[in-house]
Amino acid sequence: MQIHEHGPSLRFYLGAELYRRTDTLLTQLEQDDKPSKHAAAFAALVNELTDAGLAYFFVEPLKQANAGFMAQKTAQLGMASVAKIAKPIVRKLVGGLDDLQIRAVAAYVRRILH
Repeated sequence: MQIHEHGPSLRFYLGAELYRRTDTLLTQLEQDDKPSKHAAAFAALVNELTDAGLAYFFVEPLKQANAGFMAQKTAQLGMASVAKIAKPIVRKLVGGLDDLQIRAVAAYVRRILH
């Protein structure tokens, strides 16, 4: 097992399209003199990544365990509830970041992307 500088980690796998969009937006944030103009798109991406991660860690194991329909639907409903609360918070937080802060968050996402 490989342990990274911050200790052990868990990861989830992005589909090819989500990976492509993530890489494209991160490149824009890295290269643009005013990355804050992409704040809304970055917040939407962070929310989409969060949704994908929640599904991977909470819904997918239930599918693989052949959990019943109700268990899977309950997990999906729970994850949707979390997302409903988190999405406006992420939009507000990311929207309030300055250029250096957005660049720093993008750099963090880039580091954990691979």
